[in-house]
Amino acid sequence: MFKVRDQVMIYLRKERLPARYHDKLRQKRYGPFKVFKRINANTYVIDLPDNMNISKTFNVADISAYHPEGNLYDHLGASFLQVEENDEEPQDNEELQPN
Repeated sequence: MFKVRDQVMIYLRKERLPARYHDKLRQKRYGPFKVFKRINANTYVIDLPDNMNISKTFNVADISAYHPEGNLYDHLGASFLQVEENDEEPQDNEELQPN
């Protein structure tokens, strides 16, 4: 699924973090990080900074591809993102455009 040097996001479950980091508002996805090694189809070693103090081995369920230019709302379809009308009144320096 992932190749060595692919950039990925990791999901950190609360079980992976020390007790002092259990917080409802904490970030859940971290990254991007590079895949360092593929152990098998389900297990990868991720190149994490040493100061994270957690295991660098992850199950594929806790890894997702990193998409730097992806639009967060692409899955909603173009019609959702298109604006057809504007309810605002024109400013003094703007002209009304005929339909």
